[in-house]
Amino acid sequence: MGNSTQPTGNSTIIPTNSRDYYSCAGPDVKDYPPKGEWLSFNALWGINSPTIVKNNKDSAYADFIKQGIQDVSRASKVDARLILSIIMQESGGNAQVECTGYDYKRDCGIMQMRGAANFSSSEPEKSIREMIEDSVYGVSEPGDLSWIKGTFWQGNPFAAAHLYNAGSVEENLTVQVGENLNSKWYANDIASRLLGWNGSKQGCENSRKCPNHGFENRQCQG
Repeated sequence: MGNSTQPTGNSTIIPTNSRDYYSCAGPDVKDYPPKGEWLSFNALWGINSPTIVKNNKDSAYADFIKQGIQDVSRASKVDARLILSIIMQESGGNAQVECTGYDYKRDCGIMQMRGAANFSSSEPEKSIREMIEDSVYGVSEPGDLSWIKGTFWQGNPFAAAHLYNAGSVEENLTVQVGENLNSKWYANDIASRLLGWNGSKQGCENSRKCPNHGFENRQCQG
């Protein structure tokens, strides 16, 4: 696609133009790329770390995020690449991202999980780790997905990502759930990030070429 290099099995090769590397997967759960096709964590970090540093204006925060991802991944058995991709999708790696929503239905933290910890400037490393932990393990706020534990992520990661975003899941991951427009392409965005897309506008433009995915009205980001 474009002048990108096709990665093969846990590749450390970064696509030449990561903006172009958008995957038109689906629509069924089984159609999404298996883990052997995902880039390695180091390759994905190389693609995304410039954005993380830029969004935080402090390279130390990027180091805390990287370490937090790896620590929580080891403890939870959730793939570090998946955690990183959802962080980039939800906040662009901005540790100080504001909560969204209202009243008790507020999505907070670097992964925008309902009821998750928020950033603390007095304890940046600790709070960043807590944000990641809360989003992977779940929290106990009213109306949240508190049943999410490590096992939640052990099935199909794209169904899990869709459920994380939309609150429900179907075999077809390109169907809009309720009023959540993002639910139509969330799983594809995560798949694309795992293959090397950096979340830029060009990837979004390429998604419009995907047949039968209903992405014609995709709102570009970046």
